[in-house]
Amino acid sequence: MPTFINPRDRFPTDDLCLYRDKLKENRNYPNLDKNKKTRICVIGAGFTGLLSAYYLKEYGFDVVVVERHRVGWGASGRNSGQVIPGYNQDIRVIARKYGEDIAKVSYQATVEALGEIRRLIEKHSIDCDFKPGLTITATNKKSNDDLGDHIEFLREKVGYKTDFIDANETAKDIGTTLYEGAMRDNFAGCFNPLKYITSIAAICAEMGVEIYEETPALILKKTASGKMEITTPKAIITADKVIAAGDAYQGRLLPNLRKKYVLLRTSMLATEVLSDDLYEQILPSNHAVFEWQNLTNYYTKTADKRLIFGGGDAPLTRNKSEEEKAFKSVYGEMIKLYPALQNIHITHWWGGYFSATLNELPQIGCIDNKIHYALGFCGHGVVPTHMSARLMAARIAEDKNLSQENPDFAKAFRTGNIPFAGKYDHHLVGLGMIWHKIKDML
Repeated sequence: MPTFINPRDRFPTDDLCLYRDKLKENRNYPNLDKNKKTRICVIGAGFTGLLSAYYLKEYGFDVVVVERHRVGWGASGRNSGQVIPGYNQDIRVIARKYGEDIAKVSYQATVEALGEIRRLIEKHSIDCDFKPGLTITATNKKSNDDLGDHIEFLREKVGYKTDFIDANETAKDIGTTLYEGAMRDNFAGCFNPLKYITSIAAICAEMGVEIYEETPALILKKTASGKMEITTPKAIITADKVIAAGDAYQGRLLPNLRKKYVLLRTSMLATEVLSDDLYEQILPSNHAVFEWQNLTNYYTKTADKRLIFGGGDAPLTRNKSEEEKAFKSVYGEMIKLYPALQNIHITHWWGGYFSATLNELPQIGCIDNKIHYALGFCGHGVVPTHMSARLMAARIAEDKNLSQENPDFAKAFRTGNIPFAGKYDHHLVGLGMIWHKIKDML
């Protein structure tokens, strides 16, 4: 059984997130307490929202950002930090469903977004522990063959090159013999997402973006004059346009969009600081890792010599016992890979929600030429959120060099509503996960 330091009654909101616990510099932003007028109001201070604000400010727009909680409070500040091109949906499925041109353009857009993340880190000297290197591991022969086909498709059809390594080399990189092979991507990488997004917030504030924390958007409506009104607890914002960037944490502010996704929860834990010997033994490559299957584990080492390990994607936990079961499952997967961690303490454990759409692809669009939105990143959002932010900002600024993809993959990716989404997410996700588990076993 895992040994948890700081034991307490944790359900459901008092997770002990490593990133938040160890954040040394955390700028506070005020609550909004008086009415405001602005060109653009961004709802949500995560990757999508703050990067949209950043690019819009570069275009010369006045921007106000409101956040229900704190900067990076949602998925942007508590994810695994894996900076990966592509989408949750397999690129080969995208090609079959939407055509190879759409597949190529959409994937290349994420490669460009990954490069943009690296450019921003370098340009602004962002201290976020970024490290290059991602390894995608195959858990059995079938997944290894499929991963090889995936690598070939990326090289031949998309023009993105990675390395296919065998079981022996994978074992040297990962520190376990349980994998059949792997894909090594040296352009992708990993960072501390909370350090990154709080730095982006500070940069935006220095540029003149107004950021308000603990300021939820309660009501969103279009006035008779054509302006947008965003009602918050203490004030009303009047804006020309709105960017809805809350994704899984948006709630029911836009009820019709809530029908497009279901919520899932993922769980993560972090070990105590490892000894030098154990640190070198576990994951020698120091890459970020995730497994090539539907229900995946993902993990990496931190700058302060811990192991972060996540997985256990599950329906919304409804009680403490369900949450504990999820964490025990994640812990068990970690020990299966690395038995040497059996007696290591777990110092931090946390979870978070992400949204999943019908086609497992993000939904990027605009309502009535007033409300731009991006949602449904399906647990694979660090890079696509940046891509979406840049695309929405370019469309608002009418920058045709960036806003008119040819072909328009964002339009092609739009999908229908999920029956009963928002009402029976737990049951819908449970059924979906049973199906994914069966596919992984076949």
